[in-house]
Amino acid sequence: MIHALIVGALILVPSLWLAPPPLWRLAPPQLAAIAAFAVAYLAAVFILRASGELRPRLSRVIFIGTAVFSACFTLVILLMWVVPGIVPPDFPRAALATSLLGGLAAFGLVHLARPGSPVTLAIASIAMLAGVAGHAAYRMQWLPRPVVPSRTVTHVDSSLYQLKITAYANGLPRPSRNGGGISRWGSGYLLATGDGELYLFHENEAHDSLVIDRLPRTVPLNVAEFKAGAHEIFSRSPRNYVESSRFRVADVLVQEKGDVVRLLASHHFWHSDRKCFVMRVSALEGTRQQLLDAGTSLEWRTLYETSPCLALNTEGPRGVRFEGLENGGRMAALSENELLLSVGDHGFDGVNRPEILAQDTTSSYGKVMRVSLDTGDARVFSLGHRNPQGLFIDANGSIWETEHGPRGGDELNLIRESGNYGWPIVSYGTEYSRHSWPLNAAQGRHTSFERPMLAFVPSVAVSSLTSVASERFPLWQGDLLVASLRAGAIWRVRIAEGRAIFAEPILVSRPIRDIVMSRSGRVILWTDTNELLFIEPASSQSGDALIAQCTGCHGTDVWEASFVAPSLAEVVGRPVASKRDFVYSDAMKSFGGRWTRKRLDAFLADPQAVVPGTKMQFEGIKDAAQRAHLVDYLERGASE
Repeated sequence: MIHALIVGALILVPSLWLAPPPLWRLAPPQLAAIAAFAVAYLAAVFILRASGELRPRLSRVIFIGTAVFSACFTLVILLMWVVPGIVPPDFPRAALATSLLGGLAAFGLVHLARPGSPVTLAIASIAMLAGVAGHAAYRMQWLPRPVVPSRTVTHVDSSLYQLKITAYANGLPRPSRNGGGISRWGSGYLLATGDGELYLFHENEAHDSLVIDRLPRTVPLNVAEFKAGAHEIFSRSPRNYVESSRFRVADVLVQEKGDVVRLLASHHFWHSDRKCFVMRVSALEGTRQQLLDAGTSLEWRTLYETSPCLALNTEGPRGVRFEGLENGGRMAALSENELLLSVGDHGFDGVNRPEILAQDTTSSYGKVMRVSLDTGDARVFSLGHRNPQGLFIDANGSIWETEHGPRGGDELNLIRESGNYGWPIVSYGTEYSRHSWPLNAAQGRHTSFERPMLAFVPSVAVSSLTSVASERFPLWQGDLLVASLRAGAIWRVRIAEGRAIFAEPILVSRPIRDIVMSRSGRVILWTDTNELLFIEPASSQSGDALIAQCTGCHGTDVWEASFVAPSLAEVVGRPVASKRDFVYSDAMKSFGGRWTRKRLDAFLADPQAVVPGTKMQFEGIKDAAQRAHLVDYLERGASE
């Protein structure tokens, strides 16, 4: 029992350095690096017991413990060095130190004290419980963990570009709710989080870190009043619970006119006197210095509010809930004096609630609204929308919108004034528990209303969108970039002759909340993982871009099977024609020897000249500098 408790503690306690992900969600290499010391403990116990001494001498305990745990530590470090990437480079060394020192201490404690003594049992139990409690605390978010800002660079292949993705993580405190957006401001960018915090950010001159400044102001999101009112209302329901994280800021927009800056924020607002909520656009105006100065007395004013004020749902097929996720809330400036605002239906769709607000022209919900920035007056611009989370006006003046369908049926729409886009009467999606949408007379069809330019089935949880008008991406000119929450991807959509020709997914492996084009032509993403990503074409001289010429046939992973061509992982120094899972040509077998840098350079310059009869149908890379970059990559990076 003592040994079982210690083994559990040696896994649970050191893995707290990797929290908040729970133990069972750690990557296998990370878990293996931690568990190795628990195995070392058991090995040391076995060796000591094999000596036959009931009360081993102190010198023997120290010698065996030091030898076994030092060997384990050396093996883990050696493995991390020999197989780069098997354990992430940012793996906390403190976790290894905790495993090493904790294992040694436990080994000494058990064998120098009486193994079955109450003191030994108590210490082992406390260590085990500490590990369990720590993981529970992170899991339940009781224990906030300090985070360190980081910058990582990865590369993703697309059909026309090898893309470089620079990701900045933990540069600002993690928001308590998802949402928010990005807008250009001066030479930088304004970021609003879902909980209303405002930050200015830009990359430094060296492009190796973010400069982030918190504004001394927050969006007037009255969360406390909402929670109090919701709990009072829901207390009369079977389930007294409200998901207050769905009450949030949706977007931010900056307008600059001379020295005057106007900040616009769309967000939920709770009317305590009427016990109902709306979507509101709040405005804050002043000079840049006034907005940045905490001592300046600037006040938010209400520019626009949706109507009617909506009561919380206390019944329905989906249970007691606040459908705040279906808020929409994206803004786009139609002119200096007019704003387009998308508003979601908040679940009033004739199925989850009896009302059908998206088709009610007296209601603001399920609409794109046209709002006067001078008077706050608004009228319906288009209707029949469910959860329009993307809104963008391109260089030609075309208005594009993206919205969530139910189970399937996410849409990309070209918005026309007075257009009716059909929700909830028609949809390519279905109800979550069915294979049909109850109100659609022709299942799987979208008739009698404006059809989407493109529909995603199954849903990818489309969020925001933009279009490419950048010399940095000449081959993407005019294409739409549609962001996704669920798929963790950008979809590059080519529009031609009034229709969507294709949609290419570009995987970034993160839920994307907002997407904008930077002034320098890079794509900026704000993610629900609290990261800011900058995407640009990789340099043609980088190994990551050059390797794209090879990956059509060759893999770059150590374990990747060699179907078309042998893997290039660890190729530098490898014997020629040595991959057992690939059938080489006789010419390559006869070439023999090892792949040195010099031989690889010559082969890459002219494969047929160096190995006449090789299967490799490639003219070669004539630029010596490019070959050198590629060989450098193959030597140090192809297996990463």
